[in-house]
Amino acid sequence: MKIEVGKREGYTTFYDPPKKVFILTNPQGIDVAVSPSQEQVEKQIPDLVKQALKLPVAGFMQQYGKWQTGRITSVNIGDRTAWFSFDDKTRRHAEKVYLDRSGIHAITPKNQTVIEKIQEHERHIVDLNNQIALLKADLEMPINREYFEGAHESAEH
Repeated sequence: MKIEVGKREGYTTFYDPPKKVFILTNPQGIDVAVSPSQEQVEKQIPDLVKQALKLPVAGFMQQYGKWQTGRITSVNIGDRTAWFSFDDKTRRHAEKVYLDRSGIHAITPKNQTVIEKIQEHERHIVDLNNQIALLKADLEMPINREYFEGAHESAEH
């Protein structure tokens, strides 16, 4: 009879008293490690998770208004976070992200095409905003504090 003694990242550690060993099972319930030491079997969890998830996973992520490529190098299923390592090393090397709202997408030919279209539209938005700013600069007689201060002074005279 096995006794559950721990659970982490989907893996469960059991103790088997008759055999005096610890058994680590994967999320599917398959025994993946056996040792007389609980520490020894649980020490294997990070590598097993990485193998199961086929890490690293290449992806796109938009950060600071720029699409960047990188890789998810580790995942913590328990708290739904991952580490994203950027290919562009001029910025921060890696960042912890929340998987549910990271906006990371796999690098695929379709995604590359979509991102190129997004970037083209974003350039148009920048151009339009610049044109709008120039038009706003051509507006005359703003009604602000100085407008009323000038009107007040001219009314006194």
